[in-house]
Amino acid sequence: MDLNNYVVQIRRGIKRITLQRFLCSKIAYGESFSNIELAALFHNQLWLQTKCSTDVDFQKKFGRDLESLTKILKEANFSRGLTERATESVKQKLKTQEWDFLFPQRNLPQIKLQVGNSIITKWRKPEGVEVSRLPPEKHIGKGYRDHGTAKTPELDASPAWQEVASEVGRIDGALERLNLNDITEEDINDDPLRILGICEEALLLVESKKRIANSGNSRTAKATQRSRTKVR
Repeated sequence: MDLNNYVVQIRRGIKRITLQRFLCSKIAYGESFSNIELAALFHNQLWLQTKCSTDVDFQKKFGRDLESLTKILKEANFSRGLTERATESVKQKLKTQEWDFLFPQRNLPQIKLQVGNSIITKWRKPEGVEVSRLPPEKHIGKGYRDHGTAKTPELDASPAWQEVASEVGRIDGALERLNLNDITEEDINDDPLRILGICEEALLLVESKKRIANSGNSRTAKATQRSRTKVR
């Protein structure tokens, strides 16, 4: 499964701290661990960090352990996925950390019953207008000077193309709001996960804009070729 096309979410009603301890325990004890669980581990950690900043009692109980876990995850190198080297490195750090965050290995089957099926994935709707949903090509009737040259939204500024142009403007606005030029090295060091999320969102927006532009170039080329054929 290509996680770039999906959003990982945690089901409501699940004790997120229990899920986090369970996921960390699976890595520490060498249990089978999937890319979806890895994505959920990072996603859940951000949520727990936010809860620590707003819930004093929760912060007192789990704040120190979550800070230690954040440090371990920041030092982890999962850029190539769940490689044996990256997994083993995190495994050793989790096991040698002086804390009570991990569940005893014998309890994992019971904990799994509590948090099983708590991680869900949803299809990420692509930004922009899908090529298949762009306005179909039309032909203008007799009596026009070009006698049937196909008209395309790009060339005649019809309302359909204006709608697509509006979508491009919306994408440009979304990119501008991400403030990519304002990201500093300090921001990256302080919260690399947040910056990674911003960069991924920006890449998706850029790809959407390219798809729209490529679709427009393809239609323009077709119209030009038809015009040349008729002139001959």
